[in-house]
Amino acid sequence: MKLGDIQVNFLQSLLAAIKSCQLDPWPLFAEFGLGDLLGSHPDRHISIPRYMRLGHGAIQLTGREDIGLLMGRYNQCHHFGLLGYCAQSAETLGQVLSILIQFEKLSSRNSRGHSQIIHKEGMTGFQFYSISPYNHYNRFVVDAVLSGWLQIMLDLAGEKAVKASGGTIEIEFEQPPYSDRYRTLPIPVYFSQASNTLWLPNAFCQLKNPLANPISHKQLLQLCQQQLDQLQQGLNTRQQVAELIAMDLAGKTPTLNDIAQQMQLEPWTLRRRLQQEGITFKQLLDETRNGLATRYVRDTPLALGEISYLMGFSTPEAFQRAFKRWHGIAPGQYRSGRS
Repeated sequence: MKLGDIQVNFLQSLLAAIKSCQLDPWPLFAEFGLGDLLGSHPDRHISIPRYMRLGHGAIQLTGREDIGLLMGRYNQCHHFGLLGYCAQSAETLGQVLSILIQFEKLSSRNSRGHSQIIHKEGMTGFQFYSISPYNHYNRFVVDAVLSGWLQIMLDLAGEKAVKASGGTIEIEFEQPPYSDRYRTLPIPVYFSQASNTLWLPNAFCQLKNPLANPISHKQLLQLCQQQLDQLQQGLNTRQQVAELIAMDLAGKTPTLNDIAQQMQLEPWTLRRRLQQEGITFKQLLDETRNGLATRYVRDTPLALGEISYLMGFSTPEAFQRAFKRWHGIAPGQYRSGRS
């Protein structure tokens, strides 16, 4: 199972961020096979581990640990392709972000989870999934998404309206060394929070989008739904369960009952469907862990203890034993042998 990927269209904001530092981004992009970025096919994707290494390369090139915030400043709806144009034509400001989240799979996929819309009294939260444990390879991803959503609101409503809205940003990771850079944002930012969320008052979300186009929006919405249906159709029970296991692994081991509940099935029904496809839940759990853990060890700089946690093992020793059973060698040896 892949860790996930994103459309390369989105990388135009990183390109612009590097250029704003009066630097040439193309040697770095060429190093990652993206020297032809602007001529890419709309369906071209880059893996999330590769994206994180590209972002880290951009931090080293520019000396800007806040490269994600800089990316957000250059984020535009059309960077999301068809989905972006659909969102941009929605009736209200809140619907613009809601569309981006509702059809997120059209622009990015992540085995760790997906963004969602949450609510509390008088507020709507646009929540980006957790990618903890955090380090200098992935903090920029959270910064880019949350500040990018905020930038879309700034472009549509204006800085004065956004600043006066009463909105806030909550971020899971602790206050980073570059925390003073968040002061450039027009709303307060709070660290060490329960989630990565852009909170906007309902009254602000209900403001009319100045670029709303009801006729075009209906057509674009229909096209987005068709594309999403094409992505999801044909997924057998095994694939659906593997996706849910991957999202539920961090810090725990999901059970058959947990997954059945999420699929709104009786546990015995799910067990029977998996048996019909020639696999048990225990085998699929092990297979999913194997695929993800191998990619984390091979493609990311995460510590082995962090990977153990992400895969839901009770102890690092349990992870070491499982990895040796899968590959015949310890994860540290596997990593060093591929470096």
